[in-house]
Amino acid sequence: MATWYVSLDTGNDTTGNGTVGNPYKQITKAASVGSQGDTIMVASSASTYTYSNGDNMGGYHIKGIDTPSLASNTYAMIDGLNSTYGVIALNGNDATTTFENIYMKNHVTTSKIFTIDTATGYAIHKFVNCIFDKFTFTYDGNGRDGFFGKTSTSATVPATSITILFDGCTFIDFQGSGSLMAVYYTTTLSVTFRNCTFSYDSTISTFSYAIIQGSPSYPKPVYFYNCVIDNRHATTLYPYRGAPSGSFIMSNNISRNLTTTNATLTANITGDPLFVDLANKNFRLKPTSPARNIGDVSL
Repeated sequence: MATWYVSLDTGNDTTGNGTVGNPYKQITKAASVGSQGDTIMVASSASTYTYSNGDNMGGYHIKGIDTPSLASNTYAMIDGLNSTYGVIALNGNDATTTFENIYMKNHVTTSKIFTIDTATGYAIHKFVNCIFDKFTFTYDGNGRDGFFGKTSTSATVPATSITILFDGCTFIDFQGSGSLMAVYYTTTLSVTFRNCTFSYDSTISTFSYAIIQGSPSYPKPVYFYNCVIDNRHATTLYPYRGAPSGSFIMSNNISRNLTTTNATLTANITGDPLFVDLANKNFRLKPTSPARNIGDVSL
């Protein structure tokens, strides 16, 4: 398994060779020459990494070299530029794909951002310490809306199992008529949010009313552990909407203006989490935050 380096500021997709001293310019270039299981190290930049519709990043560990910080403007960013930018494919056989320390913003979609139409065997997708900012989703009623979905309503995903984990991620001001993710799959699938922060501002014009959109016909387990879900909008937010018949567990979270119908609840509290500096997107907790010390490290 190889490690490749990319840098918008010092890299070159023609003369570079992907080493730390001579990096490629774009993530997609490294993915095109590497193999499933490789790591792509991504340098921070004031500029934006790009991709083309359908580029496959499945099976890679794509890792920002720096921990993303909005307060200090330090991050490796993929910007959707407020347009329907296309999809990133996460295909492979028995593939584990990880995005770590990546900042994604301004993605607008009428279907999905990540797709796994041709993934086979098991598919594990991890998003670790990533920031997702101002995504706009449109619901189409066929399991295609949001962050993760199918290319077309007729697509049958061949993967035998899909595991999606968000760990330590931050979700900011999602909007539109759709949800973060729909789980209309016949494939075995589970979604876990662990140590994540959700921030919804009161000024969002079109409120994305659900994090997960489900259906009794597709019972999928969904878990929220040690999360901060701060909905300051007048519209109630559903963590899992659609009368799920699968496991829906919420443990050790703090939330505001949330509807937890059908959830199995353990050690959750409600209230203002008291972020350090909400205006400047510093979502650390103040020393007086009621969310401090309510988490369970064993989850």
